[in-house]
Amino acid sequence: MGSNDPFAAEDYQLAGGTAWLCAREALGGQFDYLFIDEAGQVSLADTLAMSACAKNVVLLGDPSQLAQVSQGRHPIHADDSVLAHLLGEDQTIPKHRGIFLDVSYRMQPAICGFISAAMYEERLQAAPETALHRITANGCEYAGLYFAGVEHVGNSSQSLEEASEIVRQISLLLNGGELVDSHPSGTPIDRSVQARDLIVVTPYNAQRRLILDKLRDAGINVDPQAGVRVDTVDKFQGQEAAIVFYSMATSSGEDVPRNVEFLFERNRFNVAISRARTASILLCSPRLLDIRCRTPQQMALANLLCAFEERAQSLYTAKATVVP
Repeated sequence: MGSNDPFAAEDYQLAGGTAWLCAREALGGQFDYLFIDEAGQVSLADTLAMSACAKNVVLLGDPSQLAQVSQGRHPIHADDSVLAHLLGEDQTIPKHRGIFLDVSYRMQPAICGFISAAMYEERLQAAPETALHRITANGCEYAGLYFAGVEHVGNSSQSLEEASEIVRQISLLLNGGELVDSHPSGTPIDRSVQARDLIVVTPYNAQRRLILDKLRDAGINVDPQAGVRVDTVDKFQGQEAAIVFYSMATSSGEDVPRNVEFLFERNRFNVAISRARTASILLCSPRLLDIRCRTPQQMALANLLCAFEERAQSLYTAKATVVP
């Protein structure tokens, strides 16, 4: 739209715009309802500014995924999203305050079961058709959670060992792998695994670049539209793929380049693992399971990785689907 005149003239039944548009003084009280999408990434201040344009505000989003990017320092909780502010200590919306969408049509049941227990107070359930999700490759059937302990020492933000193992696993999947997946039409998908079915997630740009280089060296398509997608956790929010590889890259607690809170952040871990429709494969140094924690908060963060390892199959011994 080249002009905001139709808004001022009230010449509409449904309108869409940015926070900047909705916060305009001229639009005060113009709407019956304001729907704010991805409210888990919208600041409380922006919400207050926008809310003046409507009589009612409906928030849609997930505060257990990545929060808004903050470029400044704020007093405690001033940089919370509006959903985080309203939920307080609750992980999910109480029944008397809103609606929790409790069915996942993406995640295979074992993946959904872990994410539900870790992030959503066990309120999230997998749709029945997701039990169809599986990949058969190299004589094995993959469906659910997988852990690959990759030994390495002294790595901070990139690991050649993990990158090489990811390339090896992807090569196996693309060499005769077969994918079965549910589909909104009700007709299951049954076809060969394609590069587009695979994504690789990592916390660090250095590891992202290394994995991309190794995939190219192996002749694997890494085109952003048709190939294997490789990026940081922040770039994959809202996306999905049949199989997700999550490469943590850091060798031990002493090698963490930023802080424990960044590497083990619950929302970051949630986004990385829950992108998968069929299998989530986590690769990390086993020494990260024994990281030294200095605060109760750090212990809670590290426990999430330990819980994943306990529920997952070993990538190297798995022969069948995981039963949640």
